[in-house]
Amino acid sequence: LVMSAAPVAPGPVVPPVKPADPSEVSAETLEKHEKGECKPCAYFSQKADGCRQGKDCPFCHLCDREAFKAFKKKQKRTAREAAGKNPEAQEKREAKKQKQSGG
Repeated sequence: LVMSAAPVAPGPVVPPVKPADPSEVSAETLEKHEKGECKPCAYFSQKADGCRQGKDCPFCHLCDREAFKAFKKKQKRTAREAAGKNPEAQEKREAKKQKQSGG
């Protein structure tokens, strides 16, 4: 019996967002952005209506959508690496592989 997934409707098209003007962000956010230590705002870069917190947002509005995607990829990679160094997680993966191979 083969089941096929129901078709998924595409999400809303998000228009390209240009980074905010540096005068529209806090001095702390601007400093972190210049050092490359900022965390891009998901709402600002991904939502059609942008971020509702404006200048009070603790995340960076100077990064574009591509910077947000790169940030998310880096977070996932870091989490995977951390899980690989976790002995308990490693034992669970090995036990799962053994169970799947019939051993």
